[in-house]
Amino acid sequence: MTFEDALGYKPETKAMQARIAELEAAVDQLERCMALIPEEMRPNTTNARALIAKPDPDGWIDWHGGERPVWGDVMVEVMLRNGDINISRARFWTWKRASAEYSHDIIAYRVLP
Repeated sequence: MTFEDALGYKPETKAMQARIAELEAAVDQLERCMALIPEEMRPNTTNARALIAKPDPDGWIDWHGGERPVWGDVMVEVMLRNGDINISRARFWTWKRASAEYSHDIIAYRVLP
């Protein structure tokens, strides 16, 4: 998810667009640095991308594949393409997708307390 997705609109000025690009680069750099910390030593919290994700009124966040959006120990509820809904720690799910669509692809998730 990009900052523009989180904002719900495309900023109109070049200065705003440049600042958003800087922030996205900073988030990417932070995520690369955090990946160097052993998972068992990371705080039990969501990562920066998840903090800007915009959930629907029921708390679901659309997922289109990619790197796991939250730390591995975070409890999540996932909705699969086949309609199943399951709860588990985030690290037990396959967040990336193959080129083909599979019934077990995650299409939405929500972070549980």
